[in-house]
This record gives sequence, structure tokens and C-alpha cells, in this order.
Amino acid sequence: DLPAIQAEMKKIVKENIPIAREVLPVDQAREVLGAEGQDYKKEMIDDLATKGLPKTCHMGCGYSGWGPLQLDGEIQRESWWLGPLDEELLMEMEYGLRWETTLNNLGIDPLTAGFIPSGTV
Repeated sequence: DLPAIQAEMKKIVKENIPIAREVLPVDQAREVLGAEGQDYKKEMIDDLATKGLPKTCHMGCGYSGWGPLQLDGEIQRESWWLGPLDEELLMEMEYGLRWETTLNNLGIDPLTAGFIPSGTV
């Protein structure tokens, strides 16, 4: 229910919760993430330390109801497809058209694609 979500977002914004950014040395960041069980993020830190910053970066934000480490596990299992930001798709497109449009933007034909976990035959 979009109006209810928008109302909740406005309420949260009015709370003016401070946002803090903390920069840690690689070893300390790995330690913190390891203590939190965020192994996938540790891998990302390792990649940044060895390969440098990416040429492009995409950011997404929104509400989620995930349990601890659920998102990390879903990403590792390739349950998520990452693609470029499409503001029209997120903000203006009719909700029912978003899935098919996203697949088309990724070059996937939703009528003929087979969806199986990677590494399976």
C-alpha cells in the first residue's frame, strides 16, 4: 500500500535520525564485519583493498524485513539480480509492469527464461 509506506517514510524523516559515516582501516572493518557474521561484506572489503574502488557504484534503499544475514545469504545464492538504476521504473511505472521491465532491461526474456540456481544442471 503505497500511501501507507509514504506516510511512514515521512514520519521517519521527521524524526531527523542522525546518519553517521565511519571509516575504518581494512583490518578493523574485517574484524567488525566478522563479529557480525557478515562474511559477504568481508569479501567486498577484501576486493576493495586489493582491486581498488569500482568505476561505477549503484545504491539502493528502501524498507526490508530481512532477518539477520538473510540478505547476505540471498546474494550469495544469486537470488538477486543487480542492474542499473532506472528511476522511471522505481518512481513512475505501474507496479505490475516493473518485474517484466526489469527482466527486459537485463536482457532476459521472462517467457523463455529458465530460473535455476547457478551451478546446477
